[in-house]
Amino acid sequence: MCQGGGALTAALQVSITITITGTNTSTKCSVRCEAIMQIFPRAGRLCMEAIAGTLGQMETKSEIRRRLLDERRALDSAEAARRSGFVRERLWTLPEFQRAGRVLTYVSAKDNEVDTRAIIERLLAEGRIVACPQSLPDRVLAWRKIDSVDDLTGSRYGIPEPQPERCKVVAPSRADVVLVPGIAFTREGHRIGYGGGYFDRFLHDFGGLSIGLAYEFQLVDAIPTGPHDMRLNLVVTESDVPRSVRD
Repeated sequence: MCQGGGALTAALQVSITITITGTNTSTKCSVRCEAIMQIFPRAGRLCMEAIAGTLGQMETKSEIRRRLLDERRALDSAEAARRSGFVRERLWTLPEFQRAGRVLTYVSAKDNEVDTRAIIERLLAEGRIVACPQSLPDRVLAWRKIDSVDDLTGSRYGIPEPQPERCKVVAPSRADVVLVPGIAFTREGHRIGYGGGYFDRFLHDFGGLSIGLAYEFQLVDAIPTGPHDMRLNLVVTESDVPRSVRD
């Protein structure tokens, strides 16, 4: 959060509070500060200094990605499995997830991601439809229905994908739920992925419910966002289910 200093509050008998999520927010706040400056020059300058100081302390996307990837990689396999189990059980408590007849989900494969293989197997055992992504050129995801984890095979990125000759392409709909990977998330639904942009592009036109899966330490207060970064509806961790205002 970014707040005007005590002198500003005393001068105007107001407090200015904004959430730092990107350059658009800082621009809007700067305009407000400039308007204040025209009436109260000293208070306006304090307002601008407060914003500049907060923005200057904010981590970049690359810094957040590197820090949290290092922390996730440092988990041993038993701890990652234990935490994934808690995330999985909390996911199953969501009425929206319980109602979903078809679930689109990433396939966990690296850096101690929240495990989705157990999720896939449980969904299939319950008789629900599961589709996993195949990466195509131009950062496009094609979703293919699988009947077993044996339908998945290695891809050029090292991430298991559905075998095209065995798995039919399905068209995502508003009734679907999608499970989204990521490295960092906020409680407002913002996320930092691996940087490829595949899921952001997919989510731009997806009308169903989007759920991020994460460990508690992957929740951060704020992240820089751009016009192409898409927000999620929910983020499920071991102990919490933050809901986005997009919900």
